[in-house]
Amino acid sequence: MPPSGANHTAAAHTAANPTASAPLEGAGARAARGADSSFDLVVDLAAAVDLGVDRESVTLSSGRRYELEAGDCADRLVVRSRSGQVLLRLEVGERGPVLSFDSAEVELRARDRLKLSAPELTLRADDKLTVECGGDVEERIAGDHHTCVQGDERLEAGSVQLQANDDDVKVRAVNTIALDGEHIGLNDEPCPTPFDWSAIADEHADGGAR
Repeated sequence: MPPSGANHTAAAHTAANPTASAPLEGAGARAARGADSSFDLVVDLAAAVDLGVDRESVTLSSGRRYELEAGDCADRLVVRSRSGQVLLRLEVGERGPVLSFDSAEVELRARDRLKLSAPELTLRADDKLTVECGGDVEERIAGDHHTCVQGDERLEAGSVQLQANDDDVKVRAVNTIALDGEHIGLNDEPCPTPFDWSAIADEHADGGAR
């Protein structure tokens, strides 16, 4: 039987305006619903703002794992293999980046030019050091050059030329000094001149030889 009178009017009002049932919910239910909305808003804002993390890691589909860690002295990036071995370690601090490799083989390749420049540069090999060049090699040293070899020192070339620009050439040995050749000349040139390739060759040609 359809409602009549005041009850019919209240039912129609409730159907047209669902919020009209608020007296049935009570003030506590409305306050809880408002608190949930505010919490959701705070969560959304926090997700939109980069608050920064102290440590994070991600594993790629390749199986390699990238680990990031923030530190007081330096931040660190570590790349691990599928087995957990450290392949690469990068530390970035106030003095700049420090890059280290623990893998079996590292290769640096440049299509045009690769240049290393630093106040101090050290090359160290625990077993063997090989230097190969397909063209010419030129060294320019502003200070002294001291070579210390515990084993044998061997020099092989198409021809060997040695020149002292400022002082003497001295050779000393604990045992024998052997000079063997088809012809050994002493003072073969009455007026010796610098080799054409030397740094003082141009000075001598201009009349400024020392």
